[in-house]
Amino acid sequence: MPATPVTAWKNIGVMRGIGIAMVVLNHASMGAFGVLRASPVQQPVSSLAVLVELLVKGLTPACLPVFLFASGYFTGRFSSTWKAASSNAWRIVQGYCLWSIPSFAILVALGDRVVDRDVVRSFVVGGPWPSYWFLILLVQLSLVAPVIARGITAWPRAAVAVVIVVQCGATAAGYAAAAGAPVVPNHAVVMHLHFFAGGMIFSSRASSLVPFIIAHRAAIAVIVCVLAGVSCAESVWLGHVLGDGSPASWVYGGERLSLQSFAVAFIAWLVTLPSSTMTRWRTSLDWIGLRSLAVLLMMDPCVSWSTRIMWHFEDIMFGSQRSVSLPPEWMMSVGLLPVLFVVGLGVPIATFQLVELGFGKRVRAFLFS
Repeated sequence: MPATPVTAWKNIGVMRGIGIAMVVLNHASMGAFGVLRASPVQQPVSSLAVLVELLVKGLTPACLPVFLFASGYFTGRFSSTWKAASSNAWRIVQGYCLWSIPSFAILVALGDRVVDRDVVRSFVVGGPWPSYWFLILLVQLSLVAPVIARGITAWPRAAVAVVIVVQCGATAAGYAAAAGAPVVPNHAVVMHLHFFAGGMIFSSRASSLVPFIIAHRAAIAVIVCVLAGVSCAESVWLGHVLGDGSPASWVYGGERLSLQSFAVAFIAWLVTLPSSTMTRWRTSLDWIGLRSLAVLLMMDPCVSWSTRIMWHFEDIMFGSQRSVSLPPEWMMSVGLLPVLFVVGLGVPIATFQLVELGFGKRVRAFLFS
């Protein structure tokens, strides 16, 4: 059955699941390709590794627009009042504090690192793990959601115009940052407001927008494929122009024009997925999306510590005399990426389920909000 305005919201749940899976893949790639290039001696990189890195770094930064659009949709549909928005923001703050404070304590105790040499400032702007800045962003977006909702209701056309202007500004700021002249910090709420607001606008205009998108779905699918290739090509081009030309320098901000365009087309395609398409996959992705906050809270610690354990496993178990500054040879392959992806996605979800089964929904809600 084709998608309808009434059932389109179910596709947003699928979109949220795809978005969080892309987030995990993006962060797992940082660990996997970081290990692949950890040797001080230049190692030959296989063509498969180059291709995988190109696809992952060229496309997975679209996870932010996809996830923010889905969050904006659900916020516009269920949490656009001041009471609901503040409750949603507090839920995220609770989980953030519960996980970040012990993480800071452990990292400082181990002498691992003190983020930005200022724990208090890092706690406010970024947290102990790379993904935690996104939780702070979600809190900020939740708090401004009622204002956005009123603007959409009172001035719908002006709201769309503002979203387009902010989109153009964010793209320009992204290129400026890639060129070494940052105008606005990447973590600033204004850099990510447009897709969140776009999701809220879509939630209020689905009845008129969905039939139009469905009528052009075949063309949108072609556009998605074309823009995916353009986004990867732009990553390579920017790597040669602004970086050192190596695959490691290919990724430049999620604000790239080709990537943002790919994200818009991909979102439009996902919104109109027929309800009969990949039924089992749809259910699984929606189920994963419902546990996205737990994944965001645990993903980076799981990827980081599993990488560290694998790195030192031979030394711990067998007393290997190799240099601990280098990873073992078996880690120096692209096969590490799916391992870290499964760990980064599977362990948080398994922990979420086990806590609920063992201690009940109240404890689970306390730990994962």
